[in-house]
Amino acid sequence: MAIYGIGASYSGKFDKTNAFIENNCACIGWSVNDAPALHQILKKIKIGDLFILNQCQ
Repeated sequence: MAIYGIGASYSGKFDKTNAFIENNCACIGWSVNDAPALHQILKKIKIGDLFILNQCQ
């Protein structure tokens, strides 16, 4: 089991907290070309891993 932290704000303007919770998913806000390291981490996530969601205020 791994623990990940993820922000729920896109560009500091768009709060995605409710969308993440309602859809039971979280997304990277950048393309693979703009954030390849984040997409590599995303590929390692497994069922049972935990997430800490940082809500936009």
